[in-house]
Amino acid sequence: MAAIGIPTPDGTLLQVADSYLGWLTDPSTYVVKFEDLISNEATLEGVATFLGVPYIAGSFANLPGYTTTWTGTGTTPAYSDYTQVWTSNLASFWTANGGDTLVSAYGY
Repeated sequence: MAAIGIPTPDGTLLQVADSYLGWLTDPSTYVVKFEDLISNEATLEGVATFLGVPYIAGSFANLPGYTTTWTGTGTTPAYSDYTQVWTSNLASFWTANGGDTLVSAYGY
């Protein structure tokens, strides 16, 4: 059915995501939300600063071309939109298996 229920070597997507929750409060981890990364150049600069590497001028403007999370063509790139594949059955499965609780724990 959905990727969240398909077993992986490490468990289902929900189990794998749950296993990363500890990183959100780890003081040596720099936490970045995808939405912030694609909408705010300062977030990308913050990643470079945290990693101790120089920020490459133009990186933010070229972000759509540097990541596979972007779709679209020509001069109108757009980030992938889960709502295009999110069905009511998938939403029910997600909720029944703790997805809403997990998303809340991630700060959404």
